[in-house]
Amino acid sequence: MENEKALISQEGELPAEVLPKFEQHSMVTQRVMEIALANTSPSDWVSFGGKAWLTAPGAERVGRALGLSVKDWKWEKVDLKDEEGPHYYIICTGKVGHEPTGLWVDAIGIAWSRKPFWYMDKGRKRHIGEINLGNIIKDAYSDMERNGITRLLGLRGLSWEVLNKYGITEAKAQKVELKKQKAQKKPAVKNTAAEASEYASEEQKAMLARMASRKVIHSTEQSILETLPEELPLSPLNKLLKYIAELPGEIEQEQWEEKVNELT
Repeated sequence: MENEKALISQEGELPAEVLPKFEQHSMVTQRVMEIALANTSPSDWVSFGGKAWLTAPGAERVGRALGLSVKDWKWEKVDLKDEEGPHYYIICTGKVGHEPTGLWVDAIGIAWSRKPFWYMDKGRKRHIGEINLGNIIKDAYSDMERNGITRLLGLRGLSWEVLNKYGITEAKAQKVELKKQKAQKKPAVKNTAAEASEYASEEQKAMLARMASRKVIHSTEQSILETLPEELPLSPLNKLLKYIAELPGEIEQEQWEEKVNELT
């Protein structure tokens, strides 16, 4: 019995000598976050559906101030086609961290060739040949760097109450409203033979799952795949990819499922 009590005590309580290490880590983490926030301004933040989200320029400013860097980065191009013609996504992956301390996190960034800034020209839609691939790669790289910096420094999911202490208020931040729509049952539409054959491949659905799992809180690629219909037409696939690529922040699983139901 005595041995059992000793075992329970050892498994249920942390050794006293460990506590100072956790306290030190907590203090360092808090101080790093304070330095990071001190190097941002209200314009570096977006109010995304009422939640605070650091922009790419703000994250880059923080990265320079703290000596963060990117390594082992690469990009891949995913070509697609819809009724408007060909388009593509650039997916950039890499590691963001602090070389002196050896702290690194994996990060991913996404950019779309139809981002209005690049795609639209005074109301005219540019042909894919007019869009500079390098600009889209830069967008994806910036998104990847931002995701890595915010994840590494704990700058995700911060409340406005916390940010207010650093002079960052929601009133001064950029605004992006998240429209939440209830799923509606739609009448079945019979596809033509040509349309019925244009379904997303398993590779395309896997790509969507990989992208969405980085933006849907507490999700995995497998859990995202389980929300998709077995036969996913290319048009809804493109719309879901666009939705994920343009999200400035994270969303809940419920919001993702509602969007899938809405578009499929």
